[in-house]
Amino acid sequence: MSFDLSVVQWVFLFLGSFLTGVARTGIFGVMLLVVPLLSLKMPGKEAAGLILPLMVAGDFVAAYVYRKSFVKKAVFQILPWLVLGVAIGTIVGGIVSNELFNNLMAGMTFTCAAFVVWNEYRKGDPVRLKLWFIILIGLLSGFASMIGNASGPVITVYFIALNLKKREYVSSVVWLFWIVNIIKLPFHVFAWHTVDFNVLKLDLLLCPALILGLISGVSLIRKIPEKPFRVVIFISILLAGGLLLIQ
Repeated sequence: MSFDLSVVQWVFLFLGSFLTGVARTGIFGVMLLVVPLLSLKMPGKEAAGLILPLMVAGDFVAAYVYRKSFVKKAVFQILPWLVLGVAIGTIVGGIVSNELFNNLMAGMTFTCAAFVVWNEYRKGDPVRLKLWFIILIGLLSGFASMIGNASGPVITVYFIALNLKKREYVSSVVWLFWIVNIIKLPFHVFAWHTVDFNVLKLDLLLCPALILGLISGVSLIRKIPEKPFRVVIFISILLAGGLLLIQ
């Protein structure tokens, strides 16, 4: 990746890095917006590769903070299926064109947005955990994570079914995706060739925006009412997905 970027591209990069930092603090739905946003100014696979090391760095901080409160069973019983979903996403993403890749990202964005709505308005008893349910959610989450880092709403269905306390929920999601994102790195390096030393150098330049996002995310969680914030993010997700389809 060349550093010969326009002012607009730099603005998008810093905004994407900032939102990545916000997402690492527990506002996971924000990540649905990041890669589609960056993909408006660069190829989708390059955008996913660029943001991945920043996610791993941000998750490292969050994983350290939550190291004593994550639920090991919740993380490791679904992890193998997530990894398989990542592998499927790698194969699919590696054989399609950039245009089709953007369309796939848009499709996953809209699919995950549908999960957001379903989680928000569904009624009745909590979803019961069955093996087929764990496998399905794991595969979908892994695929969505590899294609567009957009698996948050899908995996939320799984964690809701576990009925975890708030801190256990946040801690377990952080640890699960820290592990998954580390596993994704070799796929980006050796299969998609979207992470190299140039990308890592660019990510270092974007670290201030990531740190600012981490700090802002903590403040946002405390100050902004949850429901209005979800509405704003949801509208932004739909706009980003729509722009991916028409660009």
